[in-house]
This record gives sequence, structure tokens and C-alpha cells, in this order.
Amino acid sequence: AAMFVVPMLARRWKARPRVVTLANAVLSICVAPTSGGELSSVKVRRRGRSIELLHRANQFARPARGWRGRAPWLFPAVGRSFHSGHKDEYALEGRAYPMPIHGFVMDRPWELLSSGPAAVVCRTASDPSTRAQYPFDFELTATYTLLADGLSARVLVAAAASNTRPMPFSMGSHISLALPLVAGSVAAACEVRSPAARILKLDHHGLLTGEVSPAPYARGAALRDDPGLFDMVLAGFPPGQAWVELSDPAGLAVRVSQTADAGGEHFRFVLYS
Repeated sequence: AAMFVVPMLARRWKARPRVVTLANAVLSICVAPTSGGELSSVKVRRRGRSIELLHRANQFARPARGWRGRAPWLFPAVGRSFHSGHKDEYALEGRAYPMPIHGFVMDRPWELLSSGPAAVVCRTASDPSTRAQYPFDFELTATYTLLADGLSARVLVAAAASNTRPMPFSMGSHISLALPLVAGSVAAACEVRSPAARILKLDHHGLLTGEVSPAPYARGAALRDDPGLFDMVLAGFPPGQAWVELSDPAGLAVRVSQTADAGGEHFRFVLYS
């Protein structure tokens, strides 16, 4: 996924952003409030060693090429927008607005509201620069909580009472896992498993075509055996089972799950590498 930043929202950090670290016996995580309020590192303890799970963890300088890594939040758009043949643009009630790929909150400094032994809370809100691209007032509050066997990252999306119309949005996380998960293992041998029922096909722009095919990943498939897994959208999850698991044959697996207060009929997992 190519990174696109609207100039008025871009931030070039002269120094490494401050990170807040939480840790327990199993896991340690870092959250970077001024770098989009994102999860910037996830380390798991395994056989007495600490293993970093995120690609480019705590590396905040933009790479010369390729994806930035870590786990930025995506809002108010997930993926790329097209309108009348124009890239990075969308239309709302007859008016065209600019919209960078994956929205703009990943490139905004968030406010650190609180941090404690087991949780970190960050916040961002609309301002004149966001309203030029997205004509709504909003507030996002992200809460990261350490659990006994993992972590929870929860975002509350609040539309301002001053908005005069319903506020459409997409919300996502671009969690970027580093493969192989275990040093010395083979990335291509890692397997993807999910109860998703459908694959939603994409065109060359990365837009949904409307075509659907069955998803055969309930028992898992190795990356080397299914090249489609490097650019795929999974959907159609059973109630309460919106998850995708990535397992390394060396004996470590990561499962990412989605939940939402309003139900999960619109849950999607986009796999990309």
C-alpha cells in the first residue's frame, strides 16, 4: 500500500516521538501518541526471549520505499478513494473532497489522555484542516489494554452533536506483522487461517469489483501455496468470529479479532504484503 499524505496534515518528526510502554509477564507494547496514536511495538515473551511482532517497530523515519509499518489507525476512509477518474478524491452530496489513502488520522499528533500499568488512552478530534477533507466534527478515543494473553485496542468514534447530517466513515487498523514471526523460520511457510466465508475480489486499483468467491481458509493455507493471500479481502464471518490467524511453523501464532458495538456485518480483513 503506497503511503499518501496531504501536505497540510503531514508531520516530519525531527526527533523520535515519545512512546508509552506497557508490560506484563507475556507481552510488552508501545503506543506513540504523537505518531497517530498508533501501536508502535508489540513484543511477546517466548522461551525466555522477547520477540518483536511488528514490522518497523518504533522506527518513525519514513522509509525510502515501501510501507511505513507499525499499526496506524485508518479513518475516515480505509483504502483508496476514487471519484470520476480522480484518485484520492470522493464525492459527498454533489461536492468533491480530497481524501488520502487510508484517511488522515495516522498523520496527526494525538493527545495522551492517560497512561497506567495496564492501559493507555489517546485522543484526536476534528479541526479546520480535517473539515477541508471531511465536513464533519468528530472525536476519536483509542484505549489500549493489556490482557492476560494479548491486548485490546478499542476506538470510540463520536460524531459531534453539531453535525447537521449523519457522519459516514470507515475505521480500521493497518497492523503490520513482521514475518517470519520466529527468527530462523521461513516466512513462506507461515499459514493463514480464518472462518471467513467469502473472498471479495479487487481490481488493479485495489477497489472492490463486486465479485465474490468462497474462502477456503478454515483449515489454514501456507503463504507459498496461495499467492492470493498477499492481496486479498476476506468477509462473511460467523457471529462473534471475525478473526484471522497467522501462524509460524516454528511455534508462534498471532490472532487478530474484530468486534463492534453496532454488529459485524461490515467486518473486513484486508491481507497485504
